[in-house]
Amino acid sequence: MGVADFVKNSLPQYPNWLNGRLLKCNCLHDSIYGREMMRFKSSIPSINPEEKLLEIVNYSIQKVPYYRKRYGGLKINSISEFKEKIGFIDKNEVMNNWDEFVAEDIDMTKCLDATTSGTSGRPLRFLMPKNRYVTEMAFITKIWQRSGWNYNCRANIRTVKFSADRDFIINPISKEIQFDLFRMSDDYAQIICNAMKKYNADTIYSYPSSAYQFLKICQRKGIDTSFIKYALLTSERITPEQYKFISDELGIVISSYYGHSEKLIMAGMIDATRFTVEPGYGFAELVDDTGNDVCEKGAIGELVGTTFYNRFMPLIRYKTGDMAVFEKYDYDDDGLKKMFLETIHGRRDKSLIYRHDGTSISDASLTLHDDFYNHIDGLQFIQTQKGYLEVLIIKNNKYTDKDEAYYKQHVSKAMLGEEFVSIKYVDKLKFLPNGKFLPVISNFN
Repeated sequence: MGVADFVKNSLPQYPNWLNGRLLKCNCLHDSIYGREMMRFKSSIPSINPEEKLLEIVNYSIQKVPYYRKRYGGLKINSISEFKEKIGFIDKNEVMNNWDEFVAEDIDMTKCLDATTSGTSGRPLRFLMPKNRYVTEMAFITKIWQRSGWNYNCRANIRTVKFSADRDFIINPISKEIQFDLFRMSDDYAQIICNAMKKYNADTIYSYPSSAYQFLKICQRKGIDTSFIKYALLTSERITPEQYKFISDELGIVISSYYGHSEKLIMAGMIDATRFTVEPGYGFAELVDDTGNDVCEKGAIGELVGTTFYNRFMPLIRYKTGDMAVFEKYDYDDDGLKKMFLETIHGRRDKSLIYRHDGTSISDASLTLHDDFYNHIDGLQFIQTQKGYLEVLIIKNNKYTDKDEAYYKQHVSKAMLGEEFVSIKYVDKLKFLPNGKFLPVISNFN
């Protein structure tokens, strides 16, 4: 067993009284990820994205059968030439030619065989470096630290599994108290808060929906959460009601980022909807339906990514299927030119709502910018038939008949008629088996 596997899987199984003492002694910060990660993180401001792009593209044309067949002896010398001569690929293209996307003469003991989650249909199978954490955690922790978080002890409320006779487990190296997402209840929320206070944890590390559910329970039960300063939220898009409650009402600083399994693009959240793309992580493009760059403020496009660090199975100009709205190009504090996005919608087919006339809208178009979200504890859109939309709402004690009339009118206008909208009040929204939440669930007959 490697050191990483021991830290992740075996060490947390030790008794909490022992790991709790070790936790309080941990002041390692970046060094918990090793010297290689620390060196890489310090080098991020000096990364030249164009050099990285040209290096991986020309390497791929030489060493990867798919690209060699498609582009022959071509050598790319600039970004403009790259965009002119290198075509797009997508998941189906990779899966239909899988063996040809694997680089020649690689050491298979240094890579992993992985798959995407498959929430958008057929999952993608791909190879990635075993030491991917070096680049991954360098950028993730850099984004988190912008919020003010600095390796503070955190409560991990995700899909962590451990024996039923323990309320939580402690990983003293990663400075985490790990809780069972699927046990969430009024009593368990109190257990979480008690443990966080005992071990001086002021940070939640969770899915947005799970953090929202936990904090709503605490508010309803009068459980003190004033000691919680940060929420590091991953794997789901943050909905307007979640952001408004956690950030605006409770005053908890939210830090989140956009990423995906293929590890081609990473973008850090600036505020409720806006993101800035990390240019040293991978080469990101935003393109329209014809493949041209989207560069007009407010225009929507598809995110296309090219890896910088995966030499085992490099994906070049890979269409992610994720949609985003362009804002601008600008320079950050490191002096790097970055693409700013007004919002990231996620998968095109997972964020669209279909109307009866054949047109579609994004769920983001139904967002309100007022106090409505203070009157509800949850919101979700369900479509079982194109043209008809069911809205699931968890209402709280502030909700009134005026809210129902107001929101139904708002959604009906977007759906082209009140007869195409129904509102259903529920105690719980629908979640995926892995505990993740989708704002829009489409299940057409």
